[in-house]
Amino acid sequence: MSIHALVDSDTTKILDYAVGSPTASIGDWKARLHLLGVCKLWTQIARPLVYHTVFIRQSTTRRSGQAVKRWETNSDCVAIRRCWNLPKRLHIHVSECKDVQSLVARLEKSLCLSAVEWSGVRTLELDVTMALTTKQPASVDTSSSVLSEFGERFAASVPGVLQIDIRHASSRGHVNALLPALMGVYALRLRALTMTPLVTLDINRVPYFGSQLTKLHVAVDHTDTLELPRVFANALQRLELENVPVGFTWAVFSNTLPSGSTCFVRLQELAVSYAETDSPDTELVEGGCVPQLHFPEMQRVSVSNPPAHCSILWARYCAGVLKRVRVNSGLAIVAEHADVWTTAKVVEMRIDYKLYEPASVEAANSIYSVNRGYRRSRLHIWELSRKLHTPSVNWLYLNELVLQRTDLETILKLLPELPRLTLLKIGLVRFRELSPDAQLVDRLFGQYLRKGSVNMREFGLNDRHTSVPDHVIARVVYNVVGYMDVLERLVVRSELGAHVRALVDELGRDTPRVKRIRLSVYT
Repeated sequence: MSIHALVDSDTTKILDYAVGSPTASIGDWKARLHLLGVCKLWTQIARPLVYHTVFIRQSTTRRSGQAVKRWETNSDCVAIRRCWNLPKRLHIHVSECKDVQSLVARLEKSLCLSAVEWSGVRTLELDVTMALTTKQPASVDTSSSVLSEFGERFAASVPGVLQIDIRHASSRGHVNALLPALMGVYALRLRALTMTPLVTLDINRVPYFGSQLTKLHVAVDHTDTLELPRVFANALQRLELENVPVGFTWAVFSNTLPSGSTCFVRLQELAVSYAETDSPDTELVEGGCVPQLHFPEMQRVSVSNPPAHCSILWARYCAGVLKRVRVNSGLAIVAEHADVWTTAKVVEMRIDYKLYEPASVEAANSIYSVNRGYRRSRLHIWELSRKLHTPSVNWLYLNELVLQRTDLETILKLLPELPRLTLLKIGLVRFRELSPDAQLVDRLFGQYLRKGSVNMREFGLNDRHTSVPDHVIARVVYNVVGYMDVLERLVVRSELGAHVRALVDELGRDTPRVKRIRLSVYT
């Protein structure tokens, strides 16, 4: 079949795969230029793919046992071919430079700032972990002045940036002097900003930014007092905060509400991960009370390691809009605020430790023993300990249970206590016996379960790193199919696929419902 017989969408997928990583080595990138000489159709499709990214970076090679750093860039090739309107992404990676002036000179030469306008670039990526190697580096004031002037020329030559990603930059590096100049130009039209870790901005020069900002991702340095400029919360749709210190204040998100309140009018996704510190386990309060947060359009919330008086746990959400809540924390904190998300479609609690202590079980009971209006409730536990006292468990309204590891006997004892459980996923299955076999598996299922007693619809089993033979693990799945009358889906790893398929087919000869079970195999 001729290549021209393919529809354009299929040809695009093939060429997109052929182009591969947009930041490959200069040799690999030049090899892809041959795609442009096959035919007119390939040139038309591949041209924007090949020229999608302009990269400038340092690579390390070894000569005579010595590490030698050299610059690589495809910007000159793009400029020679007069394709500077095609790149959508500019990637700059700098790991080491003699001084700031040489860095500026290299970037300015590579980008031809005096002659070329990169009008198509929408995303700017800065990966700068620069260490000055000269014995007498330039003064900070001189470096700041040079970078600031360069930033203004840079912004004039790359005027269309809507997204900036700053990764792996030292919080006190020279890149800090470049950012205020960039923010001053891009502030009012920037749509997305990522800073990992947070880079200090000059608050006096950049008092606010982000009237059009829809996505903000910041990794805060909790070991230092770094300031964020005031960010308008009205346009934000997605907010991610990592390593947040206990003393973080939400006042940086300015709005017209009274002091102590913040309303994120359009925010739909929020992910906040608090840093683990020895400080008092409470969030910074203003005026003696926890700041009130408003999320009228919030759909997905994820909170990790929240302090006791976390503002997010006291926030106001709109009924009928919230879809998913994920909390990775101690159950005691979660139980105190369990009624906040009563209208959520999915509420997932994650506990990264063994669950058997009476206090933890009691806290879980307070969450799942009553109908709180959750459409789906999920509990994620690192390990279900064999010390768990099953009669004390009261999870009447738990729908989904995810276990990283458990022994088979413990989970079989627990299943009859979960009448509304519809999904069970297990990462690693253990046995109390040293040499488990298929007969042991059959005996345990027969001892703790009766057919049709559990209304589980989906069962997943990873069990990749285990010394238990595959045929024994497959026997576990075989019994699950036999005992769960309403089971609709099985998810197992590829190594178990053949075993499970054979056993399910064997059951299907005598039980028609088994033939309707969907088996999903993953690698």
